[in-house]
Amino acid sequence: MYMEKISVERLIKIILEKNSALSREKLLQLIEEKIAQLGGIVDREGAAILVAKELGVSIPREEILLNASKLEIVDLVPGLNNISLIARIAKIQGPYLTSSGRKLAILEIYDKTRSIILKIWDDAIKELLNADLRPGDCILVEGAYSKRFQGNLELGISSRGKIRKISPETCKEIPGIEYLAKRRDDIILGVIIEQTRNLSSKYICIFGFIGDIPFVGHLPENSSLPTPPQKVIIQDARVISTEPAFYLKFTQNSKIYPLGNPEENLLKKLTNKLDVIFLRGTYLGYELSKQRGGKIYLYHNGNVDGILVFNDYLLLPFSEKPPLSTLSVGPCYKANNSKKLRECFKVSFSNESKYKDEVTESKYLYNAKYVENIEVVVTSARIRLRTIDNKYLLSLRLKVEEGSSFGILISNQRKHLESIFNQKIDAFNDLSENIRDEVLGYLEHESLGKRLIISGHVFKKIIVPTQISPIDNFA
Repeated sequence: MYMEKISVERLIKIILEKNSALSREKLLQLIEEKIAQLGGIVDREGAAILVAKELGVSIPREEILLNASKLEIVDLVPGLNNISLIARIAKIQGPYLTSSGRKLAILEIYDKTRSIILKIWDDAIKELLNADLRPGDCILVEGAYSKRFQGNLELGISSRGKIRKISPETCKEIPGIEYLAKRRDDIILGVIIEQTRNLSSKYICIFGFIGDIPFVGHLPENSSLPTPPQKVIIQDARVISTEPAFYLKFTQNSKIYPLGNPEENLLKKLTNKLDVIFLRGTYLGYELSKQRGGKIYLYHNGNVDGILVFNDYLLLPFSEKPPLSTLSVGPCYKANNSKKLRECFKVSFSNESKYKDEVTESKYLYNAKYVENIEVVVTSARIRLRTIDNKYLLSLRLKVEEGSSFGILISNQRKHLESIFNQKIDAFNDLSENIRDEVLGYLEHESLGKRLIISGHVFKKIIVPTQISPIDNFA
């Protein structure tokens, strides 16, 4: 009934605009008389079109089509031709290049009764792209045909067929895209706050929100993205429910459609809430794993967190930063009893650290926060050295004992390794990877039982050295 009222009102408006001498009351009377004259076999829209013709008023073809498009998707059967439908777009897929060399785009469209697939081939795709359609748009489909393919009813477009965007008012009776997003996993409404390029430059990282929940995702570097901040429809992305942020996994079929800039109050609220996905604390250093990636050490809330990374590129932001810097990094995801960084994360450093001024010297390792010139013995050693993009990734991990206490000394500074082993790091440049690993393995073995004089900060059992001096010859 609402659709009928909208259509009649639109027709009345057209007639009155082109026949100013006619009053609205008189026009309504003429329409009712035409219905009575034809014995009620036409509705008010049809009668309005006939009255317009008698008055010499030309009704645009689109208006006639809109009034004729009363067919609903649930009424379709195979074998129909020249179908006209009013519907909304749920999804747009493609265009693809099929194995036969043809171009294909697929629209999923729906009305208040159900949804159906609409396939568009070859030259008709260009018109579709030019129309700048997106999920949720109200469209008029004309010149369609129905058929059954692999057991499913679907629509195609004839060579004379068209798909055009029409006024949202026409689709008032059809639920909007928000309705589908609440009920389907493949349609997401969200807000993208910012985007960055990941460290390996293979991906574009996006940070945003689905409702009040933050999300992070990465797309191929050649992806077309709306400029943030932007309200968006995200199509065909898998949501992985993780903490502290959802992770969006995109596929080749995934698409992002802009919906406009978020309101200033909403943007401010979400930007502030994005802070909850970051860990903040004191950066202690990193340790390289044997093959690739490693672990970042962060002193946070009175504990030392080991944050796992599985790619050497992800360690580059940390390779040239001094320990004891204030670090903000995230999102950090749970990984068994630890935390981990995925491909997309944000990191920021501040060189200011309260620990540089809060030094209470101790001559013993037990319960110390800062040790000054204490003698320790090395009981295990792990030395890692790799290069990436002509930059060194270096980690030194020594388990040391002093009396009945022990600690784990972590350093990424070349001066410490060169001081202990009396060996310049650049000397490894000309060595193959296998020989370099053999040399490092030899140095690890020769370190056992050797004595050091160390000074540095202690966080639980992690020692961040400020100075290391060997007593014994390490190599």
